[in-house]
Amino acid sequence: MNHKIQTKSFSEKKRKSDGIRVCVMRRFDPAYDFDCWFPCLVPTEELVTAYVKEKTMSWKTFSKQYKRKVLDKQKIAIQSLVKMSEATNITLLCWEKDEAQCHRVLIKNACLKEQSS
Repeated sequence: MNHKIQTKSFSEKKRKSDGIRVCVMRRFDPAYDFDCWFPCLVPTEELVTAYVKEKTMSWKTFSKQYKRKVLDKQKIAIQSLVKMSEATNITLLCWEKDEAQCHRVLIKNACLKEQSS
């Protein structure tokens, strides 16, 4: 049975239903509460600069480039997250409050795709 793969912001309260809390950020505050860190899934510095800092890249372009530059090269990491979700819920964590335009939703979708294949 597969459990939930969910996402949330570090600003949200930790809950038991989070299961394994997975940080997918490049840099984080040492006070953040998480169980493991997947630095291989963080966006490249180039993508963060263009999309977040300079705002010169659209979400659509960021998503395509993130998939090509990061997700497509990290199949084992995605498979590992899926395997973890077979035992318990997992929660992908980043600082963005809204998952709709955060790379963690792209990771979640890649995991869901992997689960269904």
